[in-house]
Parts: sequence; structure tokens; C-alpha cells
Amino acid sequence: MPVNPTIDALSVLQGVRQDVLGRIQSLSETEALTVPAGFRNSIHWNIGHLLHVQLAHWFVRRGLALPVDPGFRKYFREGKSPADYDAEVPTFGTLVGLYREYGSDLHRKFGALLAEPLSQPFEYLNTRYATLADDAYLLVFHEGEHFPMINRLLNKVLKK
Repeated sequence: MPVNPTIDALSVLQGVRQDVLGRIQSLSETEALTVPAGFRNSIHWNIGHLLHVQLAHWFVRRGLALPVDPGFRKYFREGKSPADYDAEVPTFGTLVGLYREYGSDLHRKFGALLAEPLSQPFEYLNTRYATLADDAYLLVFHEGEHFPMINRLLNKVLKK
């Protein structure tokens, strides 16, 4: 069976983002910040973490400054949690806006950059990532890791 050439990492990433946005955009700040019993993080943290990873990979790994940084490393890097938040943590509305911005129209925004080498190539899961195109596939994997967690959190927070 031939591979569908119109399906690529940017399309999948954009599709996942649109699905997640449909599920989270009507949450209140309180709902988004809720850490249910038995969980370590909130929907707010997961969205901030996904943005942190995407922007760090697509900008910092290309040797560029982040285009926006509402405390991504401080609040959303691996090992952090809402227990680390302070009064300066970005609002959920801010994160949703950025998640929408960096999850839509990706071919126009980043398509021409896919062949660009990363200034900080890396290895992860026995694979070498050396270009933005390589990294886009890793981001699809990463979103896929967090997608079920966001759904479990939604079920708890909305008591479904």
C-alpha cells in the first residue's frame, strides 16, 4: 500500500492540536489549574509543557531566541509541576492562545524551515535528530504521550 504523501508530521501535529483545543478551550482557569487526587500535574501544566518542548526544539535547537517565553523553563520543563508555580505563572488563556498559534498554519510558518539543521542535534530513543523535520516527528510522539493524560485530567476535572 502506498504512503499518503499529504500526511506529514506538521499535519499530524496540527491535527492533534486542533483536537486538544476543542477539548480544553472552554475550561475555566480554575479547572485548568486543578490537580486531581492521584495526579502530579494539571491540564494547564501539560499545555505549558507541550509549548515549552515545541518552542525549545524549534527555536533554541536552531540557535534562536524563543519568540515568546512566559516562563516556560521555570514552570513547564520536565520535573516541574504546579507545586512550583508562583504569582507570575502565565494564565491558562495565555497558554491556550500560544498553543493555538503554534499549532495552526504550521506549513506556512515552518514548512520552508524543515531542512534547516539543528545547531544542537541530539539523540533520543535510539534516533538522531538533526533537522527541524526530524524534530517535527519527535514532537508528534511527544504530543501523543501527553494526549491521553490530558484526556484523563479532563475526565477527572469535569467529572465525566
